[in-house]
Amino acid sequence: MRRILFLLPLALLALGGCVQVEVVTQMDRNGGGTYAVTYSMSTEVKNALAEMSELGGGGGMPTQDMPDMDEIDEGELRRICKENDVELTEFERSGKDGVETVKMAFAFKDLDGLNAAVSSAMGKGGSGIALYRTAEGDYVLKGAQDPEPTEAEMEEAAMEQPAAAGMESMDMEKIGRITELSGKLMASIGEMDVVFRITPPGEILSHNAPAVEDGACVWRINAQNMMQASDLDPEIIFSGKGLDLEAPAWK
Repeated sequence: MRRILFLLPLALLALGGCVQVEVVTQMDRNGGGTYAVTYSMSTEVKNALAEMSELGGGGGMPTQDMPDMDEIDEGELRRICKENDVELTEFERSGKDGVETVKMAFAFKDLDGLNAAVSSAMGKGGSGIALYRTAEGDYVLKGAQDPEPTEAEMEEAAMEQPAAAGMESMDMEKIGRITELSGKLMASIGEMDVVFRITPPGEILSHNAPAVEDGACVWRINAQNMMQASDLDPEIIFSGKGLDLEAPAWK
């Protein structure tokens, strides 16, 4: 979904049934709000992804883009949040019935601070969501554009390209194992459950969400619609009545 999820890259959708995600964003009338994410993955899938990475190939899965929840340190996350005027209100890891879950919740004063905090914490994430103001005084919530890569980043990507070329240089045993692991991941695609909820602080005037529930635009992604959802750029236009939020002009 064009990286609107702040934390989660498109790799999550490509992994299909391997993940269950719920992301809830609520904005208040001052431009701040709360952001909560629950991210679950089975231990079996987690181990399969780790083995695929060690074998040197993703087997068609973008494993290199997956956020590594094990590497998120709560203390470091709190430090990053503080630097960006964001409060980490919940951080919990749990495991039950072979499923590992991470829950995080944040209170933010503006979207720029939230975007900066979670992107820094995750290492590999999206640019976040941006707020714009229309000529009529209403507001637009839309996925922020990724910044243009620097020359150094482009050179680094070019150097890594041969390693990412894939399975051509692997022996048949490795290729067979990666194919087997990929099959295990795809077998669970029917279990995929991804839900995004965004509640703006004003009356919703228009949107491209499949549903609106209790004032929130809701996107649900499953095995049936994941291909269509991967290219969706969510957008919400809401009334500016009674609001005076700082935002650049909508072009």
